[in-house]
Amino acid sequence: MATFPIYELMALTAAVCWGANAVLVRHGMATSNATSAALLSISGNAVVLTALLFTTGASWPPFSAGYLFFVASGLLQPAIVRTITYWSYGRLGVARTQPIRSSTPLISVFLAILFLGEEPTVFTLLGTLAVIGGIIFISLEPPRTPKTWRSRDLAIPIAATCLAGVSQLFRKLGLGFVPHPVLAAMVTISTSWLATLCGTVLFGGRSKLRFPRRSLPYFLAGAAVTSLGQVLSFHALRGGDLSMVSPLSNTTPLFAMVFSALFLRQVEQVTWRVVLGAVTVVGGVGLILV
Repeated sequence: MATFPIYELMALTAAVCWGANAVLVRHGMATSNATSAALLSISGNAVVLTALLFTTGASWPPFSAGYLFFVASGLLQPAIVRTITYWSYGRLGVARTQPIRSSTPLISVFLAILFLGEEPTVFTLLGTLAVIGGIIFISLEPPRTPKTWRSRDLAIPIAATCLAGVSQLFRKLGLGFVPHPVLAAMVTISTSWLATLCGTVLFGGRSKLRFPRRSLPYFLAGAAVTSLGQVLSFHALRGGDLSMVSPLSNTTPLFAMVFSALFLRQVEQVTWRVVLGAVTVVGGVGLILV
């Protein structure tokens, strides 16, 4: 009798949560901004993960270098990465941002080769070509399509992708010292929350914080679904096979694209190029993770 794929289902549900969050944030930013969305989202994540850690009653491992890696990871992601990703939603749209962001495993693979001595496979090389081809399809819109963004705006999600790849390397190194995924997530998210809050205060971001009544429900809903997604993804990684869980978790762009087509018809234009680019990028990520 086949075993019910509970962990794979958790990973897929997490991807649905993150795809839904992209659309919720896009709606909320219609009357607010990326700084407000990121701060509220990370704050919600920190509260949920901290509560989860303490309610499990798990003992804290002794201090080691692993904690420093988690702190370094948190300074990058989600603090910086999520903020500029939300900024990209406003400049490029969800349907173009998410496929590029899904190429984070590509950066992680290169960093693993460079710092961990891993060797690329044929699937990795094919995945690299697929990701590059997908980004080209996303960026080259047909002339008849109204274009409200500039080509250099693509640097925003690409930068977020690179920083996320570095953050993943730090998490991998940290888990080698402290193999406790929920604790790692809590330390990482709490660091991001402190970094985001300090950055908002020190760099005058308080004047940019806007939580109008029209945006607040979207931001709160986004914080709730991303927290659920993180909890599900950590449980999936702890109990399931990485080779099955990771590709499912990286299907977020497909769900974001579907939700965009359904709920962002007035502000998003999902062309055949965007669809083909999304499928190609996600397919490339899948090859890399094989």
